[in-house]
Amino acid sequence: MRSMLQRKLMRDMRESAMQFAALILLCMLGVFLFSGIDAIALITRHTNDACFARNKLAHLWITLPEADRDALARVRAIDGVDTAAARFVMDMEVDLPGDPVLKVTAFDGAMDVNVPVVRTGRALDPADRRGCLLQEAFAQARGLRTGDRITLVHGRQRYTLTVRGIVNSPEYINVADGMSIDTAQYGYLLCNAATFAGLPLTEIAVRLEDGADAQAVREAVQCALPAAFIVGRDVHASTQYVENNATMYRSLSIMFPLAAYAVAAMIVMTTLGRMIDNQRQQIGTLRALGYSAGSIRLHYVSYAVVPSVIGSLLGVLLGFYGLPAAVWDMLAGQSEYPFLVKPPVSAQSLAIAGLNVLVSAAICLYAFEKTTKESAAALLRPKPPRAGARIFLERIAPLWSRLSFNAKMITCCAARCAR
Repeated sequence: MRSMLQRKLMRDMRESAMQFAALILLCMLGVFLFSGIDAIALITRHTNDACFARNKLAHLWITLPEADRDALARVRAIDGVDTAAARFVMDMEVDLPGDPVLKVTAFDGAMDVNVPVVRTGRALDPADRRGCLLQEAFAQARGLRTGDRITLVHGRQRYTLTVRGIVNSPEYINVADGMSIDTAQYGYLLCNAATFAGLPLTEIAVRLEDGADAQAVREAVQCALPAAFIVGRDVHASTQYVENNATMYRSLSIMFPLAAYAVAAMIVMTTLGRMIDNQRQQIGTLRALGYSAGSIRLHYVSYAVVPSVIGSLLGVLLGFYGLPAAVWDMLAGQSEYPFLVKPPVSAQSLAIAGLNVLVSAAICLYAFEKTTKESAAALLRPKPPRAGARIFLERIAPLWSRLSFNAKMITCCAARCAR
């Protein structure tokens, strides 16, 4: 008997292929949106965390009138400080058409904090006074390669450097001049402080030990260097931008798909209700043939489970893997990640897919129970029409009695169409 119900299910799915296809698409819609935005949020979060950890992004940026050796030694002596590097950061014009500007970051010694990712060329030797590392996006926009020379202008001084490597930096994932992002007009350059004789170091980049209390370290730095201005990751322009993006995508993955999910659920309810209602006499026939109530119920719940499982799985796969691939370049167009970390399908996406199946099954079960309250004999008979409702004019007896038959018919038809 079970095989007969399975064959009936397959036959009904073939005969109502468009309706089942619509159910699959509707069930896929909400899951697709959630999984896609969830994947974008996870990729952003995991990539940020991996990039910051692997390339030793600073936790604190300390600005001073002069970051001399004494100030650097005081910072390094504070409990919780892992690495500290003195440097200066300054915007300089470039002797290129259009007078672009580069944010020049000059390190005193090795780049142990905010370590750049070399895309082409090689890393910069701490003793190299004539070399530099150039931002990848700026180099591409300007057609520059390793070995090319670039001239920086500071006041009346001109500094000609050779590009040793094309890089990305975890410190400058998002690069803007304060107004807009134009990679041909604004970028960054990394070099050694020895290149610029006479320019003072004004900043110390600090990376903390694992588990260190950032607030306690900030307070200790403030006590050791009262003139210091301290910036953390929470207000550092580039870091704050990419972290806010990850938070925004996570919020969107929860809020945005709800509308689509609710609309899909309502349409699924209507579609399943009509399908079950059209099977009214077949349900009565199955009862008369001796099929148990549980077997019939399970058979008709399959009308929802089968398409919802297919739709939910398609939604998870297409959303989690397809949507980020389609829109990531547009979303990350203002950011410059050295690499991407693509996590596996999240538990939240699988949970939403499971919830989608449960909701569809519950809707189908409700429609089935509502339809099958009657006896088998009543179900075998055609469904009686619903009782008509009197229109407003019919309740005004003196007026209604004066109307002709044709006028009454036209009025009733107009009232039905208005509904």
